[in-house]
Amino acid sequence: MPPLRLKQLRFEIETIKRLIAFLKDENVYLKNRISEILENDFDHGMLNTVDDFQTRSIHEDDLIEQLRKDALELDKLLINDSEEGGKLVRQIDFKLDRLSTNLQTAQKQFVKLKTGLNSFIKENV
Repeated sequence: MPPLRLKQLRFEIETIKRLIAFLKDENVYLKNRISEILENDFDHGMLNTVDDFQTRSIHEDDLIEQLRKDALELDKLLINDSEEGGKLVRQIDFKLDRLSTNLQTAQKQFVKLKTGLNSFIKENV
């Protein structure tokens, strides 16, 4: 594989890993917000809604973990490809495109979750 192409792929994978780490941190922050809601005076009639937000944030954790594993797999493929002279380029490109698409989907889901929680807090707390 040409050195510039290899460098670009590494850059893209590192960017994705940073975005995944950011999503993970933001999800922790979101769960802390949910915890704060439950610790303060809270209308227990809204418990099902808060539970839904908590469940969705846990699902987001699972998705983030899968994205992290996929990024690590790409790292390994890239190392193997550089050792084998570029034979895995198509496989790497395919997996990188799929990971990028999955990351975009996860980001959209998370923004929806965060926006929903913020709206809920604004309206009910």
